[in-house]
Formats: sequence, structure tokens, C-alpha cells
Amino acid sequence: RSALAVRAMRLSRPALVRGLLISAVSNPLLQPTAPCTGAIPSDADVMSRFFADDGSFSFVLPSGWSGRTAPEQEHASPNHLIAVSAGQNDGPATLRAVVDGGLRGRKYGTGLADLGPLKPITDRLVERELINDDKARDAVVLSAEKLTERGGVSYYVVRYLVGSKPAIAKLAIVQQRLYCLFVRANKLASGLRFFDEPSALRSEMEAIVDSYHVLPIRSAACLAQSNRAEVPAEVACSKPA
Repeated sequence: RSALAVRAMRLSRPALVRGLLISAVSNPLLQPTAPCTGAIPSDADVMSRFFADDGSFSFVLPSGWSGRTAPEQEHASPNHLIAVSAGQNDGPATLRAVVDGGLRGRKYGTGLADLGPLKPITDRLVERELINDDKARDAVVLSAEKLTERGGVSYYVVRYLVGSKPAIAKLAIVQQRLYCLFVRANKLASGLRFFDEPSALRSEMEAIVDSYHVLPIRSAACLAQSNRAEVPAEVACSKPA
């Protein structure tokens, strides 16, 4: 486990707009994420685990959260192999989970080392989030760390603020594909203190991030179908390992 110390680094939106628009063309971490529609079937009164239709990732939705992407819409994004979203029924927090690579992307390698070191990836990710928020004027990276979880999969986990709105991102590279989870509260929070103070909102955001797991796809046939942005034909593809 490695971590970057909390940094009082504030990114200015005007400067980023001037310096990053060209980079966004070739860097997937800087490209806009297309919104998804629909609803993942879920029971808002209990915690429920969502599995991607190819079985490659999953996460838990806490009580009071509902999916917003129908199963048939998981591969509908023009920018991602898979894109799903969810949010609080009566609150400001949302999540989006995307997979890049295959037909819609490039080969990303076998692990985070192929993506790049923690610090520059963190900076690029938060810059991207600032560029995509028209109302935010600045962003602050609060912490970043590398974690290795079950199955030996490693993740970058980044906590940050965009226009004083708290967010967490979790990234992994598996089977040449880039996996990203973003959980964000779309309201002003207690600034730099949000991740130091206990709150129900923070607990739910952290729980979702902790529950997000990426798993290798079992068979070459399932992986090939998924990389073509197709719904896997085999029922076994969607079963967790």
C-alpha cells in the first residue's frame, strides 16, 4: 500500500481549459463521459450488488440508491465499452462506472504500471473532472493511494474536491482494459474537512468505493464479445468468479 500525502494543490479551471483541450483528444482520462439513461433493477430499501453483464466488475448500492442504466443500455455509450450510472433517490450523490478498451479504446496493458505513476494519473484524472464540470472554478486533490485487493488486482483510489463537491475515483487495469468508478456528491460540502469528518453521505460513498471489484473475464469468447461492445451470449459470462 502506498499513498500520497494530502496536498493543498488547487487547480484553476481557466488555466486547465487552455492547457488540456488538445491532450483530451488522445487521453481517455481527460475525455468527457457520455451520460447514461435507464435504471439498473435494484431494491432501494436494501443493499444490492450490481454485476456488469460480462461479469468483469461489481459494486454495492446502499439502501436509498437506485440504478439509472437499464441492462440493455450498458453497452450503448459511444465512448465506452460499458457505462452504468446510479444515484441516491433523495440525495445529491451519484456514481458512474465505465470500462474502456477493446473496440472503444486501446490496449491498456496488464496493470497500473502500464497506465502510469500514481501522481500524474491523479492529476490528469482530477483535471478531467474539472474540465467536465462547467460550474466548478477549481479542484483540489486531497489524497491518492495504491491498493491491492482480492485476486491480486491493484487500484488507484483518489479523493478530491471539484468546486467544493467531494468525490472519489477508483481505477484498475485488467486484461488490457481500463476500469473506472467515480462517486460524487453534487452539492457543496465541508471543503477540505469532508473526508476527515463522519457523515452518512461520506460513509455511503466510501462503502461503494470499497465494494467496487474488478475480476478477469473467465473465457476468451466472453472477453472477445465484451471487447466488441456486445452483450455476452453465454450466461456463464455474467457469473462472478
